Amino acid sequence: MAKTITRAPFTDELRDRCLGTYSLAETPDEPVFLKQKDGALSFENETAEYPIVHVGEGAFLHLGTNTPFQCATSEEGVTLSLGSSTLYLKK
Repeated sequence: MAKTITRAPFTDELRDRCLGTYSLAETPDEPVFLKQKDGALSFENETAEYPIVHVGEGAFLHLGTNTPFQCATSEEGVTLSLGSSTLYLKK
């Protein structure tokens, strides 16, 4: 049975805070990107583009795998976490 996903508004504040280039401290030369093109959001790396939707309060969901993403502000700056393990810092 398919799960229904409710898209949340993607505000200008979220756009300014969350969209951009991110990297891991241990692999700064392998950036990832959170982008918006023609109204569609995506998470991209050097080899692939993954469609995502905003589900509320800086939380995103990858449509193909239901993998959660979270854009948040911390002491380090703006971070993007994937699932429970990978944390990227916005450049």
